[in-house]
Amino acid sequence: MNPRTVDIWNALTESEKKLCIRDPFDTLKVNTAKTIATSKTEAKFGFTGLGDRSDAFRHGDWNAEMPVLIGKEKAELFATVHEDKDVIGNESDGYPKAAHRDMDLHNNEVGRCIGADNKQASEDDIADIIYNEITSSSTQFIWLHE
Repeated sequence: MNPRTVDIWNALTESEKKLCIRDPFDTLKVNTAKTIATSKTEAKFGFTGLGDRSDAFRHGDWNAEMPVLIGKEKAELFATVHEDKDVIGNESDGYPKAAHRDMDLHNNEVGRCIGADNKQASEDDIADIIYNEITSSSTQFIWLHE
């Protein structure tokens, strides 16, 4: 196994590892959605942050892409096990890990709803829908800091 593969595997939660072993084909699709979301985040914001609006966007876009690729129920399962992490202490931005987890779970759900409501939309259209939502004064997305 190459070192990059080992790094990716080691970064997964135990729950994610079990799901990856049980459902490897959907795991590949989830990773595709992650790659799309990261790319769209970098295109819209110029970076991928932690606990900020770009983080909320990335989670929303990832979860909007997944229902198209694997269905809403499996998307929820993969996104939820991704957040099955230790929540003691703070993240590198100084905010509690528990607050990050709660933010991510909320934004994941908002993204899945957008994806489920826009199944025929292109990747670019989904990113635009989410970006417009996240920059709206009445956005459903949440973040911890700018």
